[in-house]
Amino acid sequence: MGRPRKKISVTPSQEKNKKLKKNDEISDGDDSDEESEDWEEVEEAEIDDDEGDKEEALANYKPQLPEQGVQISIDGPKIFNKKRRKKQVDVGEILRQQLNRMKKEVQIEMHKTHLLCLLSRGFYLNHITRNPLISSYALSYLTDFTFDLKKVNLLFVRDFTNWFRSWFTLDKKIRSKTVDLIESLTKAFGTRSVNSLVEYVLMFISLLRIYSPKIQVRLCYALNPVPIKPDDLV
Repeated sequence: MGRPRKKISVTPSQEKNKKLKKNDEISDGDDSDEESEDWEEVEEAEIDDDEGDKEEALANYKPQLPEQGVQISIDGPKIFNKKRRKKQVDVGEILRQQLNRMKKEVQIEMHKTHLLCLLSRGFYLNHITRNPLISSYALSYLTDFTFDLKKVNLLFVRDFTNWFRSWFTLDKKIRSKTVDLIESLTKAFGTRSVNSLVEYVLMFISLLRIYSPKIQVRLCYALNPVPIKPDDLV
């Protein structure tokens, strides 16, 4: 039996390069006869294009790991060598944050509630100027008084303001014991003396509104609620 022939896999590009190299060496006319006699005829390598053998070889490949295992060393930054510091819990700081959070929440609710109460009072004051009892008292002072309403301008407002101040006086020194605002306004129209700036303005607005529907009067009420942010944070 002859020796088994070993198959050698050679790519087409490698075979082409070998043939070109051999042709170049043969075509050289300066080479001696001794060099040409050194050539030997060899069998051409068989090219194996079947990929099945490679896949089978890879499937049967079972590497053996050493018994002591494999150790891999990687150069990393120095921070991995440092010990992690345990974060200390500051109980006082946690209590302070929770206390400030509670104060902020309470302050926001107080701000909203106070703002709603002020808006409600503004609607209430505006409604009082249209009260039938207050309107009848105001109309009793305007029966014998006439203004030129062809055009409502600053001249009309000035004349009406001067007339109002001549008839009704504001005396803040006298304190009213009446709690009901309608009752207090009724008394002020009877005595023509007012001890509250709010009542003084309401009387003026009620007189203008009952005098003529052509006059558009708006009650401006300044709201001053508590601040939305607390000022006593710790």
